[in-house]
Amino acid sequence: MDTIEALIALHQAERQVFRRMVDMGVDAKKARNIMAFWMWLESEGGIKELVKKISSHNDKVLGLVGLEAEVALASIQADAATPNASTIRVPVTLNLANGLDSFSLKNVLQDREKVSHGVSHIFDGVCGMIFEDILEERSKGNAKEGNRVAIAEIVQQWVKPIEVNSNGEGEDGDKSEVLSPFGSILNPFAKEWQPASEEKRCLYLTFSNGFPLSELQILSFFTKLMNKGELSYYANQA
Repeated sequence: MDTIEALIALHQAERQVFRRMVDMGVDAKKARNIMAFWMWLESEGGIKELVKKISSHNDKVLGLVGLEAEVALASIQADAATPNASTIRVPVTLNLANGLDSFSLKNVLQDREKVSHGVSHIFDGVCGMIFEDILEERSKGNAKEGNRVAIAEIVQQWVKPIEVNSNGEGEDGDKSEVLSPFGSILNPFAKEWQPASEEKRCLYLTFSNGFPLSELQILSFFTKLMNKGELSYYANQA
């Protein structure tokens, strides 16, 4: 087995993700640059098996982390007009990273020159070898680069616009769809919310010293709202 074959064998997940991005319509050079960034994060940024984790998710997740990578790459370029590393926000990527917090990532990306050089080295080196045959396949298939689109446009296809009705209220236009491809504009990997049973619910109240209330007054108020047997309380004076 020669060097290139050995590299290809070691980077099956990278090849799969790269192929998927190109199939989604992402420009091959941009997809290769994104792959180089992720591979650099694996080798220098402390995010183990990031590409493998990305490969296990659908195209919507891939589109979002790809868009985050694209924005991050723009931010670490030497052009002073772009935001610096401290402004980079990659929440979906951090969820996949599973253990790396935003502060740690900020430190990793702080040396923009180092990151840029490292990504370029992987782009020109490993990526050039492990993706070459995939690009040749696309070339033989007469793939038209004119059909390539920005990742932001791909992601936008999955995000339904908010429509304003006659009452001035926002609607998503299709109740079967949601504004985010994950069913939430928050953490797409968060577990489904399960409300606590009534006996496990708590209510915390803080009162101003300007109008202090006694424990008896507080207890009397809530006793009027519910049966006394359902109420337990603890009062602490700060």
